[in-house]
Amino acid sequence: VLAGLIPAILHDYLPPGTNNAFQVAVGAPVAILHNNSHVLENHSAMRGLLLLKGEFTDTNFLSSLSQAKRRKVRDMVIGMVLATDMSEHFNTVSSFKSKVLPKLQTKKQTQHHRISKGGWST
Repeated sequence: VLAGLIPAILHDYLPPGTNNAFQVAVGAPVAILHNNSHVLENHSAMRGLLLLKGEFTDTNFLSSLSQAKRRKVRDMVIGMVLATDMSEHFNTVSSFKSKVLPKLQTKKQTQHHRISKGGWST
């Protein structure tokens, strides 16, 4: 749960008021720093994780976790923040649908079959 709340807070941490395409087009230092890839999302994740790491000592609330758990939380946070890049939105939604919808349809067909046979168990 924690790894899901952190990206919700960080995904637009200190935004410059422009988008990735603008940052890349003008050759902004932040675009160069992040190799023109998910520029603002990478920057938000980097700045937020530095803050969480304890750039300010009173903000490192992850310090009680083991190194392995901190790494897992960090990886999850980065992945979720990068997933907020709208240039990837339709690819992400399509991938989600292709993985989830077939399972839901199979489950629905199974339930329909049970109901039509007179049973209500699922």
